[in-house]
Amino acid sequence: MSVLDRNYGGAAIVFDRLVGTFREARDGVPLRYGLVRPVRSRNPFRIAFHAWAGLFRDLRAARARSCSRCSGRPATARAKPRARSAAARRRDRPAKRRQVPSAPVSRSPALRTVRTTRYVTPLREGGSLPAVVEADDLGMYVLKFRGAGQGPKALVAELVAGELARALGLPVPEIVKMTLDPELARTEGDPEIQALIRASAGLNVGLDYLPGAIAFDPVADRPDADLASAIVWFDAYTSNVDRTARNPNLMMWHRQLTLIDHGAALYFHHDWENAAKAALSPFRLVAEHVLLPFADALEAADARLATALDEAAIRRVLALVPDAWLDPAADAAAARSRREDYADHLCRRLQARHVFLEEALRARASV
Repeated sequence: MSVLDRNYGGAAIVFDRLVGTFREARDGVPLRYGLVRPVRSRNPFRIAFHAWAGLFRDLRAARARSCSRCSGRPATARAKPRARSAAARRRDRPAKRRQVPSAPVSRSPALRTVRTTRYVTPLREGGSLPAVVEADDLGMYVLKFRGAGQGPKALVAELVAGELARALGLPVPEIVKMTLDPELARTEGDPEIQALIRASAGLNVGLDYLPGAIAFDPVADRPDADLASAIVWFDAYTSNVDRTARNPNLMMWHRQLTLIDHGAALYFHHDWENAAKAALSPFRLVAEHVLLPFADALEAADARLATALDEAAIRRVLALVPDAWLDPAADAAAARSRREDYADHLCRRLQARHVFLEEALRARASV
């Protein structure tokens, strides 16, 4: 991933050094060459000019205001998603005049719902085969499919852990609810992708695509100690088993460490019979956390984050989870009961945080 969308110039590597797309290969890391979205043709003219053809198709179909943004792109832009995040696109739109309330109003967090309009490319590095897609707001998102092997629980973990991280001030991409039309499967040639799209019809989770982001490298990148400590504390609190050196699920975007992919968090919800016990248990896997060597301010992070999170904040986040993800039959009473189970676990774990904090301190002392 560290060399994805890099080294366009081939032999003329001077071009990449001038525009900043050069990336030196690391010893021992195998490289795969080619396009993110393969060209299914042996016609040399189609291979050479397919990116330009795709660019002109996009220009013809784009809205008038988006055409001016696309017109300056090089031919390589068709081989990768648009170079701006959905949040950046919305910031560029003219602000709408709105009425300001006379007194502060307490509001629960809200997630936008967007409609998937185009399947761009699969991300085969992920075990659940997420994909980069385009939505009706012209933004690009990483779509997590409800029909993937982990099922709706992975979407619950992605949404809850991601929004809890946001409530704690940790850097995470915007999370949206994404509706998916099964008819999009007809445009894909891969039977596996077709089946996944059809099995995920309806509501799914999307994360704002971060163009130009590169995978965090613990050798090359040295994160801030306070941020590293906060992330280690947060992952121990949410029982996130998937933030290791082998699979950090951290990206560097505009020189900012950013958290992604929380589908493996809230591990307790795979075994509800022992969830109460898990709430009071240390997080042993914190010893394998990729940021543990940098987390030398764990106690300060505990004091800071524990005051930023309370039962009300936890319940506001849980209220964002659709009933259908909590109960297969979408029964309101059953979903409400399961939502209470999540709230009970997260509140009890917050109260007993000294258990996972002490385990993290012990693991940090042995690094």
